Amino acid sequence: MNDVKNALASLRAARQSEQPLDPTPPVPEPSEAPLSAGKGQPTIQEDVAPRGEVKTLAGRVPLSLHRELTRALLDAADQLKLTRINVDEALEAAMRVVLRDQDSQERWLEELRAVRRERRSG
Repeated sequence: MNDVKNALASLRAARQSEQPLDPTPPVPEPSEAPLSAGKGQPTIQEDVAPRGEVKTLAGRVPLSLHRELTRALLDAADQLKLTRINVDEALEAAMRVVLRDQDSQERWLEELRAVRRERRSG
């Protein structure tokens, strides 16, 4: 019992003292310069949110394409007799189609080239 009392007394004394017994080291400030992955390798910066947390593509694609996706999701929900379809699930299904079908993949590459040309010229 005396051991417990002594331990409590030392704990109270430590809490009341001006300097803690185990001070935490200061956290260094982040540097302004980005860390490079290596010589000749570009640094990749991504804003990645956990799956299911980002609900829309707003700000990442043109508004007209975002509206087109929204309409397609509503139509798909009607056809499947669902109340709603998760954007993540819809995009995953679309990417499966594009990546697994050779004709779709070739069309996707054409669209990708067109988007890159538009962004460079605009």
